[in-house]
Amino acid sequence: MPEQKVDVLGLPIAAPWLKASEIVDFQRAIAPRVSVPIHEAILGNPEWQYPLLEDLAPSDTRFTALEHGESTEL
Repeated sequence: MPEQKVDVLGLPIAAPWLKASEIVDFQRAIAPRVSVPIHEAILGNPEWQYPLLEDLAPSDTRFTALEHGESTEL
């Protein structure tokens, strides 16, 4: 776990050993201002996880999923 506050978190959402509950726990433990899913390209339909991760994020965290090549103002 990082020792300092994390402003923007690249949130890993796919790995052979990763469970959804671990993703939620990690995002809650870090409690960033913005959380952006990463490593989602290996999933066929990663967007099915987005509502879960957004709903279970800390109240002060903005979950922001981006399309490939898309950018956003943070």
